[in-house]
Amino acid sequence: MFFKQRIDVYSALTMKDLSYLLMFVCFAVQSHDADAASTSAGSLEVTVSQRFWSDQRLSRVNGFSQWGALSFDAAAGLGEFAYRIEPYVSFGFIRDTANLPLLNSDGSYLLDSNGNLQDSADDLRYTFFAAGFGVKQRMWSPTFFRVVPFYKIGMIYRYGWVKKLTEAVDEQLKSSGGDLGLEIGGGVVFSFFDDDSLRSDMGQTWDLQDFGMLLQVRYLPGDWFRHGLGLVAGTSGWDFGLGLALDW
Repeated sequence: MFFKQRIDVYSALTMKDLSYLLMFVCFAVQSHDADAASTSAGSLEVTVSQRFWSDQRLSRVNGFSQWGALSFDAAAGLGEFAYRIEPYVSFGFIRDTANLPLLNSDGSYLLDSNGNLQDSADDLRYTFFAAGFGVKQRMWSPTFFRVVPFYKIGMIYRYGWVKKLTEAVDEQLKSSGGDLGLEIGGGVVFSFFDDDSLRSDMGQTWDLQDFGMLLQVRYLPGDWFRHGLGLVAGTSGWDFGLGLALDW
């Protein structure tokens, strides 16, 4: 009977309850550590991410079948406020070439017997520059624990060129334009400063509070204010990557 009651209690806990519990624990730890830790005067994050587009014409990596659509991004933090909330500005760049799938006469994608898209002889080459701003928050200081979770939310604007490369010379197409969307992401930073003496030495020599490896995932909805880009449906998607993070 005792074990049955325990099973009933655990089964009553839903994912929503567990998420509330996790949020409470993070807030409690963060509130306890907020006054003791020094705030950052600024930060820099440099990341390389694998990009996954919602529009399959931009890339076939959507199904993890191909790799190489790498996005290079940098985000500069402007200084932390209370509870480690920090505004930031970001810049990004991506350039790649994707195989265009074959189309049926009705405009739908042509699939093989296994349900996979069949490539045509045409390619799509694209180049996008991105600029954005937003806010991010760290859950606690690296002096409390070396692995620091964080999350971020912001707006991002992409401008670029998309060109269709085809054997038919009279069908050469090129379009340019922009797309405004959101950046919603999070991850963790693994601090390289494993003891207080090293942290003190790096602070005195390089004025660094922290330096570590960053892992993050971002959801990138778009199409809020789109202009041009007639060859693609939009620039929505998501990515994941790694990089380096510095705080001073």
